Amino acid sequence: MTLSGNTNTLRHDARAARTNDVPPTHTEVSPQQTSLLREQRWPQLAVQLFAEPACIEPTSLLPPSQLRLLLLSGTTRMQVRSQGHELTYISRPGTVKLTTPHHQPYEMQWAALTAAPIRTAHLYLPLTLLARTAEAAGLDPARVEVAEGCNIPDALLYQLSRTLAQEVGATAGLDSLFAESATQLLAAQLLRRHCAFSHALPDRRGKLTATQLRRVRDYVQAQLGRVIRLEDLAELVFLSPYHFCRVFKRTTGRTPNQFVTNERLGRATELLRHSELSVKQVAAAVGYSSHAHFTQLYARYTGQLPVSLTRQRPA
Repeated sequence: MTLSGNTNTLRHDARAARTNDVPPTHTEVSPQQTSLLREQRWPQLAVQLFAEPACIEPTSLLPPSQLRLLLLSGTTRMQVRSQGHELTYISRPGTVKLTTPHHQPYEMQWAALTAAPIRTAHLYLPLTLLARTAEAAGLDPARVEVAEGCNIPDALLYQLSRTLAQEVGATAGLDSLFAESATQLLAAQLLRRHCAFSHALPDRRGKLTATQLRRVRDYVQAQLGRVIRLEDLAELVFLSPYHFCRVFKRTTGRTPNQFVTNERLGRATELLRHSELSVKQVAAAVGYSSHAHFTQLYARYTGQLPVSLTRQRPA
């Protein structure tokens, strides 16, 4: 595995090196220690959010134990050295760094180029997830090898990762179905765009039957107050999580997470209007352990605060 990895990285870095819009090094920001801001883990995904120093001296690092996607907010001049090779580039928000367990030990340093705070999001996925996703897609898992790279301009990969990071940063207990669905999309995009061997994922046009969709809807309705997992939904219709996400979206026009969220908030609206439960009790009844998260989500989807509906209850 080479230091630069993904061929997109080389093209992107070459283009960045030719531009004249590189800001000067910002010297007024005082270095500080790296600080872990938030961390959340699921069976197939871990997300860590860090506040980083404005600059770090050359630091020796070992490869991660799992596939790592790194997002950066703030603009920095990065230098990476490994096995006698050196790569220098300008890192800006909107790109992704990929590192795998097969990476050689390396040394990294950076310096901030603007006054913006430096924040990083580290997303970790097991390589077994990619192997299972490849197998579900009819591909050879033995040929799944992620091509590492720095400053990779992949808008979809970045947006998926950024959304996960933002939700973890804003929410104490992110819904597992949301995380699992996003994880499957990440795995599919990594297979499609970032493997050493090119993989064309099959485009199956099938949809769920009316009976299958009813089975999923009935299960969701019965489990609204509990944790609903992507694997459980997929097993109801005898599909892998990878195929279920694709077929469900094609059938309903919504992701599994969007569907479940809509069902939860629909039930919540009924309870807020017609029961004697408090907002906190309603949140728990439809599967949200965090009252604050439920209030935020409900307002985002409906444009109303939950408490406004309880005030409209008949005396």
